[in-house]
Amino acid sequence: MVEAGNEPSQDGRGRPGITRWLLVQQIQEYRLRAGLTYRQMAGVGLGSESRWNRIEGNKGGFALRPGDIQQMRKAFRLSDVEADELEDMRARASAEVDSQVPSVQPTFREYLAFERHAVGVDSLGGMHGLIQTPRYAAATARLDGAHGAAADVVVALRMERQRLTLGRAKVRVALDEEVLLRQVESKEVMDELKNHLLRLVREEYAQIRVHPIALGAHSAVRGAATILRFTAGGQSRAIVYTESWVGGAHTDDHQVVASMTDKFQSVFDSSTPIEEYL
Repeated sequence: MVEAGNEPSQDGRGRPGITRWLLVQQIQEYRLRAGLTYRQMAGVGLGSESRWNRIEGNKGGFALRPGDIQQMRKAFRLSDVEADELEDMRARASAEVDSQVPSVQPTFREYLAFERHAVGVDSLGGMHGLIQTPRYAAATARLDGAHGAAADVVVALRMERQRLTLGRAKVRVALDEEVLLRQVESKEVMDELKNHLLRLVREEYAQIRVHPIALGAHSAVRGAATILRFTAGGQSRAIVYTESWVGGAHTDDHQVVASMTDKFQSVFDSSTPIEEYL
């Protein structure tokens, strides 16, 4: 049954919206972890075999309701965190709309949900949160207007993201040289950051390169961007995420992703490995 206003999002090539695609992959992972077949799902009140064939096949013509997530919580023996994350993804998937160039304005919370599932993170331009030290993160948070407890929350969140991502996902960063030349708070903070970046490379948590100012402007002239890559069920997808003063935005449009991937690779290939730069 498709609820009014909850028709599944498809992009211009008939693919499910990225949030719904991730939701389906996560549901399938939890179902398999619980050892349930489609027939067993029907037996515990989670819908017919044909319905679940359509859901996990991303064939459209279905919508998940809040009550479905509550039933999954019991049937799949989900933790509160897992169930809450599924419900958040379900709500966002329902809000996606059909478009030739699917793009939504996510909150940062939405970005974090994507990042947790990414198997690859390519960052172009700035000092990505995944490679910052606590002191550098705190200093930039204060520069952005967060102080005291608010700054502590920003730092804790960035450190938790690093814990969840580094060592699990392939992280590649192409830094603009001016990011390293521009002092944040003190020389001590910057020296600590540089040593941290070298450690990340040495311990193979990330590949980090620096694009020297002497090379001039590069093709990504519109500013910093992050490409998140996902793989599940033999399929691969990706999104491009950017931030500005008015908020964040992402798209999984194939042409945008392909263009940004080419730009990132061009800059990355022409940049200097940070262990050689420093």
